Amino acid sequence: SVGTGLLAEVIAGVLGLWRYRSWLLPALNVVVMFGLVQGVLVAGLVGGQRPILAIAPVLFMLGAVIGLVYEAANHFSLRAWTFGAQPLLGISNELDKAVLIGVAWGTAPVLIKLLAELAP
Repeated sequence: SVGTGLLAEVIAGVLGLWRYRSWLLPALNVVVMFGLVQGVLVAGLVGGQRPILAIAPVLFMLGAVIGLVYEAANHFSLRAWTFGAQPLLGISNELDKAVLIGVAWGTAPVLIKLLAELAP
């Protein structure tokens, strides 16, 4: 799950999707949100027992709810990162970008579970 987070941050950095206030924050984001929160979500919810197709919708929904809360906390209070000026999938408003990314967090636990199933 940490590898998934690292890949996401590298891609976001290359594309300039958001900027962190401190260089330490992306590392914390990867370790805490991807490694701890999303990893525990997958391990705790499924424990490796259920196939991805059976639980993908639930994983996506829970990941998106966590992501929306996380993005809202940043937007309204933390201000740990800001979005770039360029539109994101045609969206220019910062709050709308936060909602889009919050929902996109739903892909994290699904991808983590899928990669776990594919790993030898």
